[in-house]
Amino acid sequence: MRVLRWLGLALLAAIALLFAVGRPVVWTEAALIIWDIAGGGQPTLWQKLTDRPNEYPARWVDGDFGSTPGAGEVLRQRRDGL
Repeated sequence: MRVLRWLGLALLAAIALLFAVGRPVVWTEAALIIWDIAGGGQPTLWQKLTDRPNEYPARWVDGDFGSTPGAGEVLRQRRDGL
């Protein structure tokens, strides 16, 4: 029981140090990406848990929102009350 308590405290201290010094979320994401690459193209658990990216073009109802108007266009719209 004494050894188990000591191991638990050591694990707790290691996790606290990890959060105090590093960025564990970024490290976890990097580890999952490396694990995915190391899979050599075979499906890994990480690939099964995440959705595939969307591969279809987005359709906008009111036009193309991919480009923003220049400063002159914005000033004309404000002046004209649009």
